[in-house]
Amino acid sequence: MLTRICLRCGREVEQGKQCQCMNTTRREYENEGRRKDVRAFYDSQMWRKLRESIKARANGCDEYVFATTDRIVPGYLVHHIYPADEYPAMRLLPNNLIYVSKDTHDWIHSVYRQGLDAKHELIKKLFRIVAKTDDDAVNWYYKSLDDSMPQRSHRQKH
Repeated sequence: MLTRICLRCGREVEQGKQCQCMNTTRREYENEGRRKDVRAFYDSQMWRKLRESIKARANGCDEYVFATTDRIVPGYLVHHIYPADEYPAMRLLPNNLIYVSKDTHDWIHSVYRQGLDAKHELIKKLFRIVAKTDDDAVNWYYKSLDDSMPQRSHRQKH
């Protein structure tokens, strides 16, 4: 019997059959699987702006596939290189974000589940890919921080 590795969860699955993890629909995941504070983060204006900036940095293409194969594949989502739930302080850092296709994203998470050595090797590779891109996303991030800070009045009180 031929088997394959599920790109979504990393389980071994019989070739030609769908993995059981695919039975969970996106809506079920959004409504039940994700905590409300996490959902609020991904719905925030700051995240939406940063996500668009990362997408623009990648010209809408999967950054991993382009860097490793020179092929142009449309991207689908912004991935946190260091997972946002494990490293919340890094969740808005542009250099911790990479624009990838759904297939690449699923593959990345399957590698992360293989163990710490595999995870850290891939993280290093992803950071090298992001480091080769321009600094527009980084500049946008720091500018947006300045814009979001309350402005102090410079008027003196008499």
